[in-house]
Amino acid sequence: MTIDSDDKLAKLQTELAAMKAEHREFVYKVTHDLLGPFRQIEGFANIILSSHGDLFDEKSRRHFDLIISGSQKGREILEALQGYSRLITADFSRTTVDCSDIIAEVKTELASLIEKDDAIISCDGAPIIFGNRTELYLLFYHLIHNALHFQSAGNSPLVSIEVEKSDTDWQFCVQDNGIGFREKMADRIFTVLKRGVSDKNYPGMGMGLAIARAVVQRHGGKIWSTTEPGKGSSFYFTISKVA
Repeated sequence: MTIDSDDKLAKLQTELAAMKAEHREFVYKVTHDLLGPFRQIEGFANIILSSHGDLFDEKSRRHFDLIISGSQKGREILEALQGYSRLITADFSRTTVDCSDIIAEVKTELASLIEKDDAIISCDGAPIIFGNRTELYLLFYHLIHNALHFQSAGNSPLVSIEVEKSDTDWQFCVQDNGIGFREKMADRIFTVLKRGVSDKNYPGMGMGLAIARAVVQRHGGKIWSTTEPGKGSSFYFTISKVA
């Protein structure tokens, strides 16, 4: 590589870092400025309802409940967007990561959900890979959480994690026996704030798979899914091997 090309590369890297910083600052300012009004609406609505609720009829109290729940939803979306923005613009580094340790930590975090539904999570030889530990935790957390969450009532979740190795990458598959999703949503479910299931029995904002995709892409991989509605889904992703 010539000195001239080295200078151009250094300039591009500097410009990219500046763009990331500008993006972080913009998203933080917008979401921060919007979070304030949402918190105020929610807070004052709660104060009015708790202090003077007996003065309102049932219909008016329902209206206040809608104001509060709408404000909470807006606040949660903004907070999720803040977190997503921090993820995609954060500095990236890799280290040796034992995937079995990460999966064990995720299972501990989700222990109450696992015990409540008698879920079984199995893993076929989780490898030691080279990646960003914090981000890989988010990846496994969201995929396993979704596998436990999107289940028919009374169904005991069965989640299996399988791994294959090639010369260039690791391929993982997280498979479940849940409700699945519409096949036409197979690509769109990885979009920010897009959900594969509209049923109100399954609350959520549609951020988990967007975060999973961002993590995989930052590791030089790809992510995709297959599904059979009513029988379950399989989520595949690759993590590139690096020296």
